[in-house]
Amino acid sequence: MRTREIIRILNLICDKLLSYYEEKMFVLEKRDEDELIFRNDKVEVPFYAETTRGAYFTYQPYFHVQIKPIKSSINSIITNPILTNGIFGADTRLARYFGIHDFDKVKENNFKGVYSYFSYEIYGIQDVEWVVERHKLYMDKVGWKFIDNFKSDKSIYDFYKEMFFKWELDNPNLNILERSHNLHSDAHITMIYLGLRDRHSDIRRIIDLTYKNNLGSIIVNATRELVEYFSKR
Repeated sequence: MRTREIIRILNLICDKLLSYYEEKMFVLEKRDEDELIFRNDKVEVPFYAETTRGAYFTYQPYFHVQIKPIKSSINSIITNPILTNGIFGADTRLARYFGIHDFDKVKENNFKGVYSYFSYEIYGIQDVEWVVERHKLYMDKVGWKFIDNFKSDKSIYDFYKEMFFKWELDNPNLNILERSHNLHSDAHITMIYLGLRDRHSDIRRIIDLTYKNNLGSIIVNATRELVEYFSKR
């Protein structure tokens, strides 16, 4: 699909969602002509084309957690900077995390097999209305519940901690839809930072599990740097 048509459709979708998001104190930011973002001071909901070849383009809905003071503080300590404070797909797995099963059947794509993420296939103007209504339905049932967890540093820490503990206790042999939601690396590093900075009583257990589970060099290295930094304070 041509770029100009994609831009026109994305703008139409966001125009129809504008008052809906404004009621929740979100603003619309146009960072580029083909990247539009609804955001408040902690969470962003971006709209951009994922793939553009062929007769349609795809849009995959995500939540980007962006808390600038926390991110800047973390990046002043660790060697490899984080780009967000967490990325979450607005999809089946997140809905299930909140005990909502209305989105178990992924209508947003035609993939076969086990997939949890949504990929809206948008062929033209005729798809704008159903994309808007489907997005609002997901936000009403799941999205705002998710965003409610980002009201304070303590609520963020508690949400990330709960998600991490649930994932850690799960059977690792379960498929992606059956296993509890895992944390994005930036979210995990943010959790470690908040736990150490605010001296939460359970942070030592989280750090031990981080090392035990060998969650990847990015997380492990950042955890070591944060531990060393706060041990000197």
